[in-house]
Amino acid sequence: MKTDWEDLCYVAKQQLQATSRVVSHSGMSFITLFHEPSFDNHSFLNITWKDALVTWHLSIWDRVADSVKFKPIENLKYIGQEIIPTILHTKGSGHIQSVQAIISAIAHLSISPRIAPLARFTLDGSYYTLPLGVDDLHTTYSWHTEPEEWQGLVDLVDLLLQFQEELS
Repeated sequence: MKTDWEDLCYVAKQQLQATSRVVSHSGMSFITLFHEPSFDNHSFLNITWKDALVTWHLSIWDRVADSVKFKPIENLKYIGQEIIPTILHTKGSGHIQSVQAIISAIAHLSISPRIAPLARFTLDGSYYTLPLGVDDLHTTYSWHTEPEEWQGLVDLVDLLLQFQEELS
């Protein structure tokens, strides 16, 4: 069965989203980041905490490695094979102090919903989905081009991506 790039992107996104359904938030505060850059690896990072314990789950679709499989010469290796996404999973736990800056940034957020169109357009970049809350009481923010008044979310995402980089 031949797999095309769009099929692989769809399957990879479904697998990353499935990871989010496996992670339990029961009785715990949490923040999750789906990061979908246009030309780089996509990731799912979930951080939960209660009292002094923090746990994290990180799944990364190695989009860069998989894209090579679709280049003209390289794809000859996969004739008649279904190409499946390369997804790496890691998880761990630690002391709450390791994410204190992230928790502090969440506590100080003051974000109003955006209902007016943006005055600019971005051709390329990242798509972000950011659910945060406790148990099943949560708020989800999604954006491709952030409005100026969402700078607090941008700063929070920067902290999350920095934490993710430390985990990788």
